[in-house]
Amino acid sequence: PSEQVEQALNAVLTTDKDLKKSGKGRATLQMDDRLDILDYATGKNTNLSSDQLMTIQKFVENLTDDNLFALVGNAILHNILAHPNVPDEIYQKAVEEELDSGKSNSLRVNALMRNPVKPSPELLRAVATGGLTDSTSAQRLAISNPNVPVDAIIKYIRKYPSYTRGRGSSWRLAMAAMRNPSIPRSELLDLLYDEDGNVVLNTDIMRDIVTSPNLPVEAMRDILETISDKDRMYSNNIPIPDILESFIMSRHVPDEMALEILKNYKQYTNSFRWENDAIDLIRRALRRHYTEGSPKKVSNELLQFIKKTFEEIKDKSEYDATQSQKEDIVKLLTAQGAYKKKNENKDFASILRGMISEQIKNISEEEEEDSKHVAKVVFRDGRKVLLIKRSDYTPKFAGSWDLPGGHIHVGEDKLDGLEREVNEETGLSVENPEELYSEKDETFYIADLPNSPVKLSDEHTEYKLVDIDDIAAHDNLSPKYKDVILTAMEDEE
Repeated sequence: PSEQVEQALNAVLTTDKDLKKSGKGRATLQMDDRLDILDYATGKNTNLSSDQLMTIQKFVENLTDDNLFALVGNAILHNILAHPNVPDEIYQKAVEEELDSGKSNSLRVNALMRNPVKPSPELLRAVATGGLTDSTSAQRLAISNPNVPVDAIIKYIRKYPSYTRGRGSSWRLAMAAMRNPSIPRSELLDLLYDEDGNVVLNTDIMRDIVTSPNLPVEAMRDILETISDKDRMYSNNIPIPDILESFIMSRHVPDEMALEILKNYKQYTNSFRWENDAIDLIRRALRRHYTEGSPKKVSNELLQFIKKTFEEIKDKSEYDATQSQKEDIVKLLTAQGAYKKKNENKDFASILRGMISEQIKNISEEEEEDSKHVAKVVFRDGRKVLLIKRSDYTPKFAGSWDLPGGHIHVGEDKLDGLEREVNEETGLSVENPEELYSEKDETFYIADLPNSPVKLSDEHTEYKLVDIDDIAAHDNLSPKYKDVILTAMEDEE
């Protein structure tokens, strides 16, 4: 409720004491605690009013601690610029300062581009064309914005193969243009077909073009018909599974087409590829309509096929499904309505008996107790670092990006605890870690990324390697972790 948000905001801004504890004392809100709350609020609560954002802006601008301002204050100001309710005077002032400056502030430009309603076509053009900033992430945001002038981004479609070659930063810009709903359908068709009306044999085009919201279904079917000629694809080095995976993941491909691909995957590829890919494919199919962690349902026909297939293959050795993969798929199926949720349709007595049994089990088991101390590691691979994404079902920070590591057990050595936590979360070992620094109850380390596969636990759903140039503007990554990473990778910048 808005009145409770206002009350909480006043408490954070006007006092360093709050949150009474059962009448027996008070919890202290130190300045860094207050800034963390404001950082989270401005980044997550889209219902904050213009007046509230203005109040927060003035509070942060009056900070006297330069270190706190650099670590968190700037992030809050950037969140305000990206907020849909940011006052016009704050947004326009930042725009004018960027346009007038000789050297742009890439983080601030990123924030301006993240705003879903404020960027003007002129500002979008200046950023998309690289005239205002050389920040790839800012350019990508501008290029993907439906209000950017089409003539500023059409080059990425017309010369798509030249941008995708090497799959560097230019490829990411081209992909952003491909997904822009303002790209004319005619431009997509000119890219997909040659002069004779045949689908071009280019992996990047056939794989990426189905992510466009404007590609006709008929063109999608032409791609599937083309890759059905396996001998021709193999002779032209076209990886059929990569293209099929893109079809299954794209929310613009109709559910019935994704279902058709799953049913015929062995025919498109072979039995070995189906056994190797099936578990990952059905998991991706269940997530094909997710938007920022929101589980939007697939069609009932597709859902029932996935459920039936999963139950048939989950315990067969040739499909090599890990326990975490199976648990994640069960959660996804449950969220989509394929399975009944735990305790559903049970009477109260049955539920109560189950709860008591669980409590007795928990008391009787001698589980090791977590301490308040946390150990995290920055895994580096050249200029890139490993990030893992917390599951949408975790009780804290659901859907946010994280560094590997976690709570140390009571009495456990920090390095032993770090190794245990990292192995549980990623399946990786931590070799020769170097301690960076400690902050409050957290200790941070840096280590080289092992040359072994990442196997995520059910607490995490994704992992990726991120270039340090993209860390500062990364969404859903705590400013604290951004600072850790940038400190750890200073020699690489």
